[in-house]
Amino acid sequence: MLIDWFERPRPDAEILVAEAGNGERLGFAMMESPTDYFRRVQHGHVAILAVAASAQGRGAGGALLRAADAWSRARGFTWVTLNVFHGNTHAREVYAHAGYEPENLRYFKTLD
Repeated sequence: MLIDWFERPRPDAEILVAEAGNGERLGFAMMESPTDYFRRVQHGHVAILAVAASAQGRGAGGALLRAADAWSRARGFTWVTLNVFHGNTHAREVYAHAGYEPENLRYFKTLD
């Protein structure tokens, strides 16, 4: 996904970078602006959120989520979405702390 973004940048997507005061890169969020399938309205979407292991617990994830909110508001969007694996409890706690709530469940089945 990132390689594709760098090779073919889109006007409706952007990468936000969190940096420490010394310029150390702490993480990034890849933003997109898809159209919701059911509501037929464009919105902000955090396609990827990645924080360096050394930066976890230092506020980088929260800063990136606030930047995602600002990015979405600047485009006139009224909501932001993201996906998270059910078992990723740390990320789910960070998202809940930032005001995100579960909206729907996707069920998954492994086939033999």
